[in-house]
Amino acid sequence: NVKVARLAGKYIPNLTAKPFQVTKEYFQDVYDLTGSEPIKEIIDNWEKYEQS
Repeated sequence: NVKVARLAGKYIPNLTAKPFQVTKEYFQDVYDLTGSEPIKEIIDNWEKYEQS
C-alpha cells in the first residue's frame, strides 16, 4: 500500500521535475513521459480511482 499523504507535495526526482500530486494532469504527465500501461489504465478510469 502506498501512503499517498507521505508523497503528496514531495519532489520525486528524475521523472516529472514536479512535486507529486494525485491529479489526472499529473498522472497524464507521468504517462506522457513513460508510456506506462498501468498509469494509462488509471487515467482511462480516473473517476473510479478518484472516488477511492
